[in-house]
Amino acid sequence: MSNHQATDARSILTEDIGSLAKTLSRDLLPVSASQRSQLLSMLANEQLSLAEFSARLHESPAAALQLCRAAGDIARKRDIDVLTLEQACNLLGTQRIRQAIEALPVTEDAQLPAACRQMLLISQHALFQSQGLFAQRMARVWPELALASLLFLAPCWLLARRHPAIFDHWDSHNLLPRIDDGSGPGHDGQWLLQLSRQLAEEWWLSPWITRGLKTLAEHRRQMVRALRIAHDSAHPRQQQLALDNDRQLYRWLVQPANAPLIANGIALGALHTWQGHQTLRWQKLAALYLGSALEDICSLNHQQAVSLCQRRYPEGSSDLWLPAAALPWPDGGRLPQQQPQATRSPDTPAPGKTGKPATPAADLDVQCWRNACQQLLNSPQGFHNLQALLGCATEALHQGLGLPAHWIALYNAGKEQLLVVAAHGQPAGSRVIGQSFACSRNTQWYRWLSENPVALIESASRPELGALLPGPLKLLLGEHRHCLLPLWKDQQLIGMIACDQQSLDPRQRQQRLTPLRKTAECLQKALIAFRR
Repeated sequence: MSNHQATDARSILTEDIGSLAKTLSRDLLPVSASQRSQLLSMLANEQLSLAEFSARLHESPAAALQLCRAAGDIARKRDIDVLTLEQACNLLGTQRIRQAIEALPVTEDAQLPAACRQMLLISQHALFQSQGLFAQRMARVWPELALASLLFLAPCWLLARRHPAIFDHWDSHNLLPRIDDGSGPGHDGQWLLQLSRQLAEEWWLSPWITRGLKTLAEHRRQMVRALRIAHDSAHPRQQQLALDNDRQLYRWLVQPANAPLIANGIALGALHTWQGHQTLRWQKLAALYLGSALEDICSLNHQQAVSLCQRRYPEGSSDLWLPAAALPWPDGGRLPQQQPQATRSPDTPAPGKTGKPATPAADLDVQCWRNACQQLLNSPQGFHNLQALLGCATEALHQGLGLPAHWIALYNAGKEQLLVVAAHGQPAGSRVIGQSFACSRNTQWYRWLSENPVALIESASRPELGALLPGPLKLLLGEHRHCLLPLWKDQQLIGMIACDQQSLDPRQRQQRLTPLRKTAECLQKALIAFRR
């Protein structure tokens, strides 16, 4: 984020919450002309009931929010809650629904700030996560759950539209407050929670939303207690015993209102990384909440991320960051990766061009390196998922060989491209994971890789390799010295390791060359065995 944007974000965070809430309450989120036309056409269809119409409203978050706000004005006077979109539609009736939709401003998607569109995508992702996790097990209250999951972050949509600069600020610090300790949210998190609660109450949104926001602001100790139990996901019996011994915590945990909170936590965590501590904490909390294995929860999360991507954003149609793009999939099944325009400003340096001195290399830890490589060779099928296997390889490179920055890419045969699926030590905000570049088998670049088991990219060789390297790869490498190690199976490329050697002196590079080759061999064999 540029200095100007950072200043804008800080100035917004010092605004009076009451006056800002009044300003945002007067705002309406626009829809595209085609979307509004489609909604009005469905409403005019006499064969379509209000229940069916309301079910399809989940496809349009802006219209769903508008109708809930309009229904909230009626519900407030009657002192009742609006829990589902069908209830909101029944309160309004066909005529007022049409008036509310026609009142929405019309703007094409491309005209909306990318930050606002990214926020809308996060909320849609949360809805999909909620559907995968809770729809079957909590079928009786699914309509309530769906609405709360979709609109949980609704106040942030309008804030991101009016003040796009603040999104980069949130994105670099995580939108929701941290939940790993009982110290409470910092100033930014407290400010955001207070603003969101005030708007949710003013709009008379579902009480499930206000309860979730209240949990983050005031009931963090209960959440931390639940997280401590959830952390021990490998011992479900001990978890159940701990909950049985704390009935107050158990009664709080199983409240339905915690479900949309969990779904949004997972969606927000996935915006940064699937392997981060925050995402894993939300997944463990979901596993405890549902009494499921953590592996099953992670699998569902990945499936729902892919489902969102396939249904909402066909290949090449979105400039937003799609969490599914960071997931590795079997050959021919990986999803397109798009540059996250909403989270990188023009002033943000590209990977490899940070302008800062490279992180110095750490000392070798031979025992750590041997243990990690031995684990890759002896039990590749023992990893719960591919990311766990890649994490072991990353540990060998970082902890064992002391390499400060590196990334691992896997080959997608269907698209003939390499996709970065694991990385360590990359510049903040660089979004290396998910980057892809073409690697067709009939290109000179592919043949060059096959002839170089360890390919060194140095200043001296960069000019002659300029025409050889794919453009996106050049951006990833920047001007730094790199070592590329392709991974093969039956003379077919399956992946590649790239290590930044900028901070290594000649002695350190030579010292690490042999164990680096061995690490690549171990990962290569582990990937082949894991895919069988």
